[in-house]
Amino acid sequence: DGRALWLADELRRWGLPVAEVDGWPDLGKPTLDLGGTMAHHDALSSSTTARAALALMVHGRSDLPGPLCNLWLDDDNDHTAATGDPIVYVVASGKANHAGDGDWYGLRGNSRFIGIEARNNGLGEAWSAPMILTYMRTCAAVQARLGRHGGWVCGHREYARPKGRKIDPTGIDL
Repeated sequence: DGRALWLADELRRWGLPVAEVDGWPDLGKPTLDLGGTMAHHDALSSSTTARAALALMVHGRSDLPGPLCNLWLDDDNDHTAATGDPIVYVVASGKANHAGDGDWYGLRGNSRFIGIEARNNGLGEAWSAPMILTYMRTCAAVQARLGRHGGWVCGHREYARPKGRKIDPTGIDL
């Protein structure tokens, strides 16, 4: 029906720590026709609280309505035992506004990708090993559910046109 209502359960099946945003099954337009996963960094300052970051992911900005992703990864939050313990927030089951103009092996547009944003300022901030592992497992879980190999995971930088328009996720070799 154009929604990825399986997201939370599939991520848990892969042993990932999951938090569900209230109302996530109804967020985003029900127009998904998935083929891949797109990786991003959220470009937010480390001083941005998890609550403020989630509000942005859900509601968007003045120039781009939310949701801005399907999944948001955070490693500095209030839902785990210690700072540095990553968690995957399930934000939206429908189309999220994250891709923009571009192409990845013939896939075009927001409806073709699960969009994953992850806490990182994109300005040289280091990725922790637990965050990288959580990011990789999250992508693997989605792609396994879609029946597609890891080559269908792209960074926003690989997808975006014109080339060089986007840099995310900075610091991760995809």
